[in-house]
Amino acid sequence: SSKINNKINIDMYTFGRKSTMELTRVHPDLQLLSKEVIDISKVDFTITEALRSQERQKELFDNGFSKTLNSKHCEGLAIDIVPYINGKADFDAVYDLCYIIGLYDAKAKELGIKIRLGAIWKRKSLKDNKENGFFDAYHIELEI
Repeated sequence: SSKINNKINIDMYTFGRKSTMELTRVHPDLQLLSKEVIDISKVDFTITEALRSQERQKELFDNGFSKTLNSKHCEGLAIDIVPYINGKADFDAVYDLCYIIGLYDAKAKELGIKIRLGAIWKRKSLKDNKENGFFDAYHIELEI
């Protein structure tokens, strides 16, 4: 246990039933990576979507929530994460989301798992996302 301000740090999180179920339907590398990240994260988060049907993907595409019909979600190679704050998914917890994304990036490098972050699609800068008119920071996918 680490000590913060002379108190034992008890901020250890585990995935709930929904997140665990979502993870069972994706590639083992995403399962391992997500388990490693939740084990070290100081911010709780949930897996909101993982494997998607083509029908669900088309629905998201038609409503402007996806820019493709060929999502890695349909192959079990992508997840969407959201900080879980005060008992609910908080899509506005931007700093917490950035922290979690950073953990995913660092842990993936440590484990030798190649990922692509929706926050930086082209792995260059946030500017790329603005130019494309689409920002999907909640999305993490395997580069396979």
